[in-house]
Amino acid sequence: MDTTSSPIELLFPDHDAEMARSRKLLALVPDVRLEWQPTPKSMTLGRLATHVAELPRFGTMICTTQELDFASGGWASSVAETTAARLALLDATGKGMKAAIAALDWPAMLAPWVLRVGDTILMKEPRSSHL
Repeated sequence: MDTTSSPIELLFPDHDAEMARSRKLLALVPDVRLEWQPTPKSMTLGRLATHVAELPRFGTMICTTQELDFASGGWASSVAETTAARLALLDATGKGMKAAIAALDWPAMLAPWVLRVGDTILMKEPRSSHL
């Protein structure tokens, strides 16, 4: 392992490019079609677009906590009802995730992180596996 480079330099050199691609995609979501669903079981287009915008917040949580337990209500979905709001959300969550990853050293990046629902462990792996 190259321990002379920081984790963000080695593992996430494309962070800014990924955020730019996500931003470009979210800018194409029309506000007039947010209730559209491909099937009744699917998320609406508006919910899915908001989910994409908030995903970097999940990365921040991985960097700054030991675990996420969905049974304890540790995650609340964002609400962004316009393209402008979703873009602002992506910008904020992307910036937060980049800062959180940059703050990690190698021991913290390799430390275990747990995703659970109560007593059921869904994942327990090094942080770097989840980001």
